[in-house]
Amino acid sequence: MPFSDLTKKPRFLFDGGMGTMLQASGIETGECPELLNLTHPEAIAAIQRQYVEAGAMIVETNTLGANAIKLEKSGCQPQLEAINAAALAIIRDRLPAGTLAALSIGPTGDFLEPYGSLTLDALYAAYAAQMQSGRSADVFYIETQCDLAEARVAMLAAKGCGGTPYVASFTFENGRTLMGNPPEVCAYLTQALGASAVGVNCSGGPEELLPIVQAMRAATSLPLIVQPNAGLPQVVDGKTCFPFAPEPMAQRMQDILAAGADGIGGCCGTTPAHIAAMAHLIEGMPAPAHPAVAPQLTTKRSLLPLDQALARPFTIRCAAGSDLYDLLDEAMEAQDEEAACLLLELGDMPPEEIASLLAEGQDMFKLPLVFSAPTAAQAEAALRAYHGVAALACAEDAAPIAAYYGAHWLGAHL
Repeated sequence: MPFSDLTKKPRFLFDGGMGTMLQASGIETGECPELLNLTHPEAIAAIQRQYVEAGAMIVETNTLGANAIKLEKSGCQPQLEAINAAALAIIRDRLPAGTLAALSIGPTGDFLEPYGSLTLDALYAAYAAQMQSGRSADVFYIETQCDLAEARVAMLAAKGCGGTPYVASFTFENGRTLMGNPPEVCAYLTQALGASAVGVNCSGGPEELLPIVQAMRAATSLPLIVQPNAGLPQVVDGKTCFPFAPEPMAQRMQDILAAGADGIGGCCGTTPAHIAAMAHLIEGMPAPAHPAVAPQLTTKRSLLPLDQALARPFTIRCAAGSDLYDLLDEAMEAQDEEAACLLLELGDMPPEEIASLLAEGQDMFKLPLVFSAPTAAQAEAALRAYHGVAALACAEDAAPIAAYYGAHWLGAHL
C-alpha cells in the first residue's frame, strides 16, 4: 500500500517512541543511537514489531539523527548510507509484509545563516544525502523540526529526490517553534511546497498540542498527523518519567481527533500499549473535515491573504550592487504607508546577489515579499532563498519555477 492510500483512510495510526523502549530494554544507545541499526538490528525490529502488533499502520526508522551534519558530530558520518539503508532493511526484512516504512529525518542541530553557520546549499546537501541513502522508504518523515526555514530546505531536498512523498512535522513551545514560527504558517507553507501531510510531534502531551492542532487544521487542507509525548516529562528519583498511562492518554487524544487530526501516534514516553489504546480509539471513526484554504502570502512568522497583500504593495527597486541597508531604509517607509507586502523589482541584480541579499536580510524586511523578475534565473534565485510563500511576476515563463517553490504565479506583469 503506498503512503497516499494510507492518508486516504478516515483515520490512520503511526507508531510511538523509540528512545523510551530502548531505555526499557537496557540497551546502551551511546552518542549515536542510529548505529544500533547496524549493531543491534533485531532489538530495533523487536520494538517496531510490537508497534505493528499494537495496530500501527506505519513505522518510523531509527534514523532521526542520521543526517550528515548530526553524524559528523559523533564521528559516524562515513556510515551515513549504511545506517539509513540498514534502518529500512530492518522494516522490510524483519517486520510483517506490507508494513509501511517512514524514513525519520530530524533536525541537524545547527541553523541557517545568519543565525548559524549553515549555508542553504550545505543544508540541502546534508538532507539530500540522507534521503538518497533512504530512497526506498514509503515516505520521508521530516520531523521534530523547530525551524521552518530548515524544514523548508528539507522539503526542497525531498522534492529533488525521485518522487518519494514527504511529510513535515514540527515541534512547538508556548505556541511557536524555537525560531518563532507559528503553527498556521508551518502548515500553510508545508502545503504550498507539495507535502503529502503536515504534522506536530513531541512538544508536550495532548493537552499542550490541542491549540497547535486547531491552528494547523484551520490553515491547511492536508492530512494532519499528531504524535504527542505521554504528557510533560517529570524527573522522579533522577529519572525522566512521563505521566500518562495508555488509557488516560487515549482519552485525551479524543480532543485531538475532534480538532481535525487524521493520523495519530506517539512520541517521547509512549509505548506499544499507548498505540494499542489509540488503535481502539480510531476504530470506525469518520474522517475529519478539511477546510478550503484561501491563497496566502507568508513570511516565516506571519501570513496574509494574497488578495489583501497585493492590494497594498510597496515597491523597492533593486539593482546590481544594491546595498542591503539602503533597501531596508526604503522598506521602513512601507510601515508609514501601511503597506501589506513588499514588491522587490529585481532589475539587473544577478542571481547570486539576489540569493545573498535574501540570506542576510529577508527577516529584516518584516512584510511578505512579491518578486518582479526580468529573467527566470533571477526568479529561481529569489524563490529558492526566500523562506516564506512569495508571489512572482516574471518577464519570462516562470510558472513551473513558482509552482516548484510553492509561490503564487502572477504572470509576466503585476
